[in-house]
Amino acid sequence: MSNSIIKKISIILLAVRPQFFQASVIPVLLGTAVSYYQNMRVNMILLMITLTGILFIHAGLNLANDYFDFKSGTDDINNNYNAFSGGSRFIQNGILSPRQIIIFSVTCFSAGSLIGLYINYILPGNTVLLIGIAGVFLAFFYSAGPLKIGYTGFGELSTAIGFGPLITAGSFYVQSQKLSYLPLNASVPVALLTALILIINGFPDYESDKISGKKTLVVLLGKKNSTILYTLLISIMYMWITAGVLLEYFPSECMTALITIPAAIRTVLIIRKNYNNTVSLLPANALTIIIHLITGLLFVSGFIINSVIAGI
Repeated sequence: MSNSIIKKISIILLAVRPQFFQASVIPVLLGTAVSYYQNMRVNMILLMITLTGILFIHAGLNLANDYFDFKSGTDDINNNYNAFSGGSRFIQNGILSPRQIIIFSVTCFSAGSLIGLYINYILPGNTVLLIGIAGVFLAFFYSAGPLKIGYTGFGELSTAIGFGPLITAGSFYVQSQKLSYLPLNASVPVALLTALILIINGFPDYESDKISGKKTLVVLLGKKNSTILYTLLISIMYMWITAGVLLEYFPSECMTALITIPAAIRTVLIIRKNYNNTVSLLPANALTIIIHLITGLLFVSGFIINSVIAGI
């Protein structure tokens, strides 16, 4: 393989912002883990196929977001961009053209959709098809007109639904071929964690989003009130896990997810002190992603460990 081809592939891989792919991976693993918890079996081939399809859709979402944020002008006027917000900057830095970005986006959406159609074909009914249509709809129209969900004040909610209940329930169905309230219940902490990433990343984008008319929750509520919202949602997330264990919806091993509470407290303190200082706020951006990853993986592991112990 020539160096030029390797370089092009590397550029595309960076353009899709894989550092945020954990938002897709964790709900897929969660849905699979909950199915294993209920049914004591996992189809690893279907898991890998599901994960591949979801990652293609997520890549399409990120690329579409770059393209339509460029069209709206919000990324061009953003002077506070960083590794966590403000888009990939590939268009702004002349690395890829807007046309290339949207072509790659449609290609990723198409690949993910084809994989979804295949899964729907080999499984009974059309549940995967319906969940897939809803997921692609939310992903594409998050930034694309005429809906532009991310510009209406419902962006965080739609993202939480997509990366929470939809992926978790869909992955559960792929493994078990049935629907259940448990994966929906279990998806709430992951959905809240994903919403928290969008909220904290909205702080640096506040000025550019406000000027361009992108009504994120941070723009609608203001930075100070958004700090309160962040604190409320992360508290609810931990309380949801605790209540689920106490009410015996979740196995007791899921309580290990609470190990990230000290990091959450530190994050809240950073936000409260630095919500108007983009540079000083960066540790909170990073910590939110770390909390999402570790809390999510520990929560997933709780279902798996309990099932393994039960099977011994």
